[in-house]
Amino acid sequence: STVLGPVPVELTGDGQRGTVLYLHGGGYVSGAPVTHRALTSHLARLADASVAVADYRLAPENPFPAALDDAEACWNGLLEEGYKPEQIAVAGDSAGGGLSIALAMRLRDKGLPLPASLTVFSPWVDLTQEQLYAPECEPVLQARWTSKAARLYAGQESLTNPLISPIFGDLSGLPPLLIQV
Repeated sequence: STVLGPVPVELTGDGQRGTVLYLHGGGYVSGAPVTHRALTSHLARLADASVAVADYRLAPENPFPAALDDAEACWNGLLEEGYKPEQIAVAGDSAGGGLSIALAMRLRDKGLPLPASLTVFSPWVDLTQEQLYAPECEPVLQARWTSKAARLYAGQESLTNPLISPIFGDLSGLPPLLIQV
């Protein structure tokens, strides 16, 4: 383990082809680098990259924008360590996938350098669960749990805030985006 900015991260792989900033899933209320170690170690090996898995702050103790602030701090930490934006990809699963897209949107809106690419696995991009949620297709996550997690994460903010639910935002000008579902 190490830190990027003030955020603890777990490093995997040796980075021959660049670095991946990985944002784990868990509904913004659970998860950690250790819970995603199998996935991120495979990602490091297959991508021939180093993977920095952010241990971002979780709700309810740390509602929005804490996770997004931590993701941005990790991004800035990689740049401060000398990585060029084109050497960094951002990836994440579930809530971490939504957070990956929100991070790119925030960086774009601030006029800051963007990552080379975004790769998201079943990203949670609609915390309202009104646009994409199909309970009959969801074998693992229950709507009651995800609704509670969404409210805990959003705190006083609207669930339609694009930095909480990127489906409500402008996706133009983002880096290449691969979505695996």
